Formats: sequence, C-alpha cells, structure tokens
Amino acid sequence: MQAPDIPLSETERIAELRSYEVLDTETDAALDVITRLAAQILDVPIALISLVDSHRQWFKSSYGLSVKETSREVSFCGHVVAEGEPLIVRDALEDPRFADNPLVTAAPYIRFYVGVPLRTASGNNLGTLCAIDHVARDLAPGPLEQLSLLAKLAMSQFEAARNRAIVRQVVDGVPGMLAYWDKQQRCRFANAAYETWFGVKAEELIGRTMRELLGPIYPRNLPYIEGALRGETQAFEREIPDPRSGVPRHSQAHYLPHLVAGEVQGFAVMVTDISAQKKTEAELREAQAQSLALATHDSLTGLPNRLLAYERIDRAIQHARRFRRRAAILFLDLDGFKGINDSLGHAAGDAVLKEVACRMLACTRSSDTVARLGGDEFLVLLPEVEGSQSAATVAQKLLDTMKATKFAVAGQELNVRLSVGCAVFPEHAGSVDELLAHADAALYHAKRAGKDRFEIFTSE
Repeated sequence: MQAPDIPLSETERIAELRSYEVLDTETDAALDVITRLAAQILDVPIALISLVDSHRQWFKSSYGLSVKETSREVSFCGHVVAEGEPLIVRDALEDPRFADNPLVTAAPYIRFYVGVPLRTASGNNLGTLCAIDHVARDLAPGPLEQLSLLAKLAMSQFEAARNRAIVRQVVDGVPGMLAYWDKQQRCRFANAAYETWFGVKAEELIGRTMRELLGPIYPRNLPYIEGALRGETQAFEREIPDPRSGVPRHSQAHYLPHLVAGEVQGFAVMVTDISAQKKTEAELREAQAQSLALATHDSLTGLPNRLLAYERIDRAIQHARRFRRRAAILFLDLDGFKGINDSLGHAAGDAVLKEVACRMLACTRSSDTVARLGGDEFLVLLPEVEGSQSAATVAQKLLDTMKATKFAVAGQELNVRLSVGCAVFPEHAGSVDELLAHADAALYHAKRAGKDRFEIFTSE
C-alpha cells in the first residue's frame, strides 16, 4: 500500500481548512444533496465529501457509508489532495498503490474510485468530492466533468458557510443589537447582543414577534415600528430594562425599512447602548453647573456673589421699568466685624459671616436675592416692593434678626449688628448704577448716624 504524499503547502493548507471551522460539525442538507446527486449521476452506491485533516480524512457528507472518518494514511482522497488533480482508479485490486489497502480488502471494499479536489481560491486542496463502487468500472469524460462541477458547488457552499460564520462573528461582536423583522414583525435574524439585553438567545428569538420580545415597552415602540413598515427610517432613544439587574439601559435605536420594488418587506434594527454617553453628558452638565456655581456664588456662605447679584439687579430693574413696578436695593455692612477677626481669628469671623447669611435668608422671600459682595458686605435685592416703606420693613427685620439671639462663636456669645442703606427704583434712581450708588450712600449715612440702623436714601 502506498500512503499519500504530503503537499509542500501542508501547513498553509491545514490552516486554511481549519479556518472554515467545519471539521466535526453537523451534517449540511445542501451538501447531502450534492453527494446524493453525485451517486445518482455516476450510478454508484457511495459518494462522499471528504476533508483531509493532518492525520485523518473526515466526511462532512456521506451517501451510502456510515463511517465518519478514516486515517489519512489509507485514504484515496489524500492522493487527490497531494496531486491536486482528479484521481480515477478503475480497479483498486489491480492498482499497486491500493491493492492491499484495508479499505479495499475489507469494508467498504473499494474497487472503483473517482475523486476531484475541493480547491480554495488560494489554491489549497481541502479534500475531495468522491464516488465509490464495489465493482471495477470505467468512467466516461461526461460524468467526470459533472463531478467536477458538483465539487465546485460544494466548495461554494463551504465558502458561503464560512462567510456566514464570519458575518455572524462580526455581528455577534458588535456591542449593540442587530436584527431583521419581517412585515408580520417576526424575527428573521438577530445577533448575540439580544441575550445580553433581553436574556434571549439569538436562535431562540427567530420566529418570535417584536411584541413578545419587548413586552411592556412594546406600545412605546409601536409608532416607530409602524413608521418603518410605512417605509420611513426611524431614529429614536429609549430606555430598556436589563433583564437581570432591572437597571435601564439608555439606548439609541434605528429602524431601517427593507424595500423590494417599492414594497416594504420588513425592517432592520440597530440599537446601541448610549448609557455611558448619557452618564458622561450628565457629569458634564453637573460639572458645568458646579463651575457656574463657583463663578457666581460665594464659596464661604453659598450666597450669590457680586457678579450674579448685579446680573439679577439688572433684570429686576428692566422688569420694573417695563411693568411700572418698584424694586429696592439694601446694602448691609457688619458693625465692628474687624474687631471679631482681630480678637478671635478668621475662623471665628467666617462662622459669623455664615450665621449672618443664614439669618438674612430666614427673614427674606424666596423671590428676593441675598448676596455677599465680599468681606463683611452684603446686599439684598427686593424685586417687588410697594415703595420705601416696604423696603424699610425688610431692613428693620434684618436688624432685628441679628439682635434676636447672640452669636455663639469660638466658645463665646457675640452681639453682631448691621448697618443698612436702602434705595428704591424708580423713586431714588433711574438706572442700575445710580441705584447702587444711592444705596451705598444711604449705608454711609447709617454708619455716620451711629450704626445698628437703616437709612433710606434721600437727595438732601
């Protein structure tokens, strides 16, 4: 017996054979049709699609033979792979290469053999399509040509299967969901991501309806489904609950209609998880809000700072002018605050400033603005007042709230007092700058008049 030679490109050939991922797989109905046709065309009892591995030949499809593989050493197909040409053995018992081959002297008792190579585009021979008979016989050119055509058809099946496997690997590697739904909203294709998102394996999803898959969120998707079935591309965002954790995934979905001759046959679905993007956007908004807060608020008291206070004053004056209303500004300054800092330290001074801010907020309206301008200077904007008397009432409340209880700071109880200057628009000023200047002038008069008091601006 003569064992088949090993091709020079054996390493490359084996690598390409295994790239098809077909060895030791289930039978293929299309390939089984090819072996049955080969047996009928050649009028033989056995036809095989044999793949020659490194140490064996394995039959992907077999007609008339129950054995799944044999050693490569005894294979007829190994000779075809080595030579790269069709092999015709009229009578194996008379051929010195095969006369004592166990496949000849015992089951399946090969006498006649014809095999054509299964050749890839790169020129490697993966195996054969072969036909076997138990009696010696001749073969006419016509059937050999037909067998070669069937071999090419078998090879195209392998290529198609590999391409499908590659596509499947690619689409299953996509983190988002990819699927195709027909006009009846039944799934015809889905990738592996559906198991992650919905807990349903892709193969189990085939034939199921979109309503069955989506469950309670189906009604929210229905307008987009109907739009896609009308031939309109759909793009939208939605939340999909995770089947395991229950935490919703924020997703972006696209429904792409499939049209043939202007008729919608179904639609493709692409869904990507944009939860990370949404989280980043939320974090960015929060960071922007924090940056804005730092730029417009006092870091010690949390009150609006001079920048934000003056912006609000400008809006309040514009509103008052437009609707013929009044607005008031109160400038406030702590009396003797420098002495607190000097005697008790800046930490104690900071504690006093924070307590002053709290008390001022407690006796003003939510529509008012209490701001710290810097140091021990504060401002109160009253965007809606009836006149000077209303502003005076608020000023007195501010003075009284400071006197209501002593300030407990650094183990001591302190008396903290204010001086307040007030100006009202439009009685005392016609512009923002003028109003601020007149409120400051009123504060100056309150300080000169003995402190712990308020003054309303007068032109005298």
